[in-house]
Amino acid sequence: MVRRGRKRRLEMESEYWRLVLSGVGTVEACRIVGIGRKTGYRWRAENGGVPSVRPS
Repeated sequence: MVRRGRKRRLEMESEYWRLVLSGVGTVEACRIVGIGRKTGYRWRAENGGVPSVRPS
């Protein structure tokens, strides 16, 4: 069963930012997480290029 909704999106976004901060490029991080590159670029633009602070 596929999980949908905000929690799933937050998990994907957190994984995206973890990859980007570890040095993986945006396009490659998007591929690994399973999102479109436009989504990755949108997340970067929405956050000014830095991950938002979320408790782990």
